[in-house]
Amino acid sequence: MAKRRRTPPLELPPRPVEITHHEACRVLARSCTQKHRYDDRGHARHDAARLTRDRGGNLTGYQCPFGSITGGVHFHVGHVPGAAAVERIAAAVRYFGQHPDRVPR
Repeated sequence: MAKRRRTPPLELPPRPVEITHHEACRVLARSCTQKHRYDDRGHARHDAARLTRDRGGNLTGYQCPFGSITGGVHFHVGHVPGAAAVERIAAAVRYFGQHPDRVPR
């Protein structure tokens, strides 16, 4: 049986990045609200494997970092973000955590 390659966990940046409301909304949209939402990790991983096989690339099913903000644990399919994208995502999560009344609905 082939070994499954585990995606390394995303690490938060050592120093918080400043972000505006507009930028935080854009990061939220690109990272979560504009993507298909899966309630089951297995379903997301299955679709990621199928899409990788059919279209190529390196897609993975992952838990959404905005789950606590958008209403519960859920999953998406996509590429593993680079360090700069992780910094922007972490900044947006912190921003909406500090300003829950400003989360777009």
